[in-house]
Amino acid sequence: MPKRDGRALARVIATNAERDAVAVQKMAPDPELADEVVGLHAQQAAEKYLKAVLAHRGITYRRVHSITYLLGLLADHDVAPPPRAPLSRPPPTRR
Repeated sequence: MPKRDGRALARVIATNAERDAVAVQKMAPDPELADEVVGLHAQQAAEKYLKAVLAHRGITYRRVHSITYLLGLLADHDVAPPPRAPLSRPPPTRR
């Protein structure tokens, strides 16, 4: 199987991350949704964004669900982690 271009793969992964991020934005204000459901999608978005950076840089990674592991790989390769996104508004209060 031919090796995928890192930039093309990064675009695919980033697109999937953005879908999860949009889901989080739409679900977060809904008090009927459990925090765990919203949090799962938030974690997935963060992991996918980090994997997109790694793919773009040509850094291989294991198929895991660990933000700590992915951040460690970035550090191991002297790649600064992405900056925190500023909140445009305070997060919703959940009950």
